[in-house]
Amino acid sequence: STSGAVGGTTTSTTYKIKGMSCNHCKASVEKAIRNQPGVTDVDVDLPKGMAHVSGAHDAEALMAAVNALGFEASAV
Repeated sequence: STSGAVGGTTTSTTYKIKGMSCNHCKASVEKAIRNQPGVTDVDVDLPKGMAHVSGAHDAEALMAAVNALGFEASAV
C-alpha cells in the first residue's frame, strides 16, 4: 500500500511558528497548513511553537499562508 505521496516518498518538514499563544492560534495555523496542496498530515505543537508537516508541499507558500494570519513561520 502507498501513502499517496508523490513518487511514493513522503517528506517531513518542521517549521518554527512564532506568535501562537492559545489553542485558537494553534487551530488557525493547523487549518492554514492543512489547506496547502500536497500536505498529508500536520502536527502543531503549541508549547514548543513548532509545526511538523508531512507531504510534498511548497515551503514558501506554506510559510506565506501562516504569516498571512499574523504569525511568523520559518523552516527549521
